[in-house]
Formats: sequence, structure tokens, C-alpha cells
Amino acid sequence: EGQLSIEYLTSWRRNMEAAKLTCTEGCVCEETLLDGRRKEGQVSINEHINIPLSKTAVDCVIHLEIVPSTTPPMDVTETIDETDERQVRRAKEAKSIVFKVLSINVLQGRSQ
Repeated sequence: EGQLSIEYLTSWRRNMEAAKLTCTEGCVCEETLLDGRRKEGQVSINEHINIPLSKTAVDCVIHLEIVPSTTPPMDVTETIDETDERQVRRAKEAKSIVFKVLSINVLQGRSQ
């Protein structure tokens, strides 16, 4: 018995999506939706979740599938200064779908 510890980015940006996590080989865990879109506040925050895990082999294979976020996008209008290269680059990046995993760890034993 143990836990799958996952840290991922959540943000208010419209292009943030979600990931469906499943354990596919060597372990058993509950299918979990990790939603990368925040419900409120124009901030980006690292979220942390522990998922109960039963290992059936030495190696544990998990699968992350990018899926649409279940959280509606916030109604936010961003103005971009076309002379600011950083803002222009971020605006282009905002058109791509994003889900960012920061860390995945297997923790042995039960946490309190």
C-alpha cells in the first residue's frame, strides 16, 4: 500500500486543460481527473494530490491523457503590447493546449 503523489500546475488561462490519470500496469489506483484550469482568481498555482495506490509489481505504469477541462474559462480580456516580445510570445503560447505535471512520486506506506 502506498500513495501516488502528483504536483501539477493550475491556471486561470483559457488554454489550460485537464488530464485523466489511470494506473495501467503493475499497480492499481482510482481513475482521477486533474483539472488544470482554476475556477477563480487570475493566478497560477501548483496543486498537489495524493492518490491511494496498491502496487502489484516492482514497476508501476501510469497513463495521463489530456482531456477537456470541466471548468469553464474565466471571462478575462488580456491586452497585449505588440512591442513587448515576452507578451507576444506568451500570447502565442496561449493558443496551444497546456497541462503541466511538475512531479510524480510513489510514497510507500499510508500517510496520516
